[in-house]
Amino acid sequence: MSFLLSCDKYPYMAVFSHHDIFFTLIAAPDPPKNCSLTNQTQDSLQVDCDEGFGSGLRQEFHMEVFSHPEHQLLVNITARSPRLLARGLPPDTTLFLRIYASSVKGRSRSVTFEGYTLRMAEKRTGE
Repeated sequence: MSFLLSCDKYPYMAVFSHHDIFFTLIAAPDPPKNCSLTNQTQDSLQVDCDEGFGSGLRQEFHMEVFSHPEHQLLVNITARSPRLLARGLPPDTTLFLRIYASSVKGRSRSVTFEGYTLRMAEKRTGE
């Protein structure tokens, strides 16, 4: 006889047995880890992370990009891999990034940090 017991308090999956009854605890995924800003342009930025433990469930990865210090949401991205690219951002801007994973069991804690877009190149005319 098998039972599936889900509990959001445990950040991992565990299987244990007691008198031939097996319990499986499945929780929301761990947050993405080792996130780093890998590419920046005047209007985009890319963040690459490693997946956190997801209890064997399919995960999606999310990045919310906010203006800083106003915290106005500029872009919201969802992807199947932890490689996230935000486009259409204003140039020469400091940004606040919030990254997290989700699965059918819920949402991970967020990873947050600052990023920025590059300044527009100045036009120069011959002198």
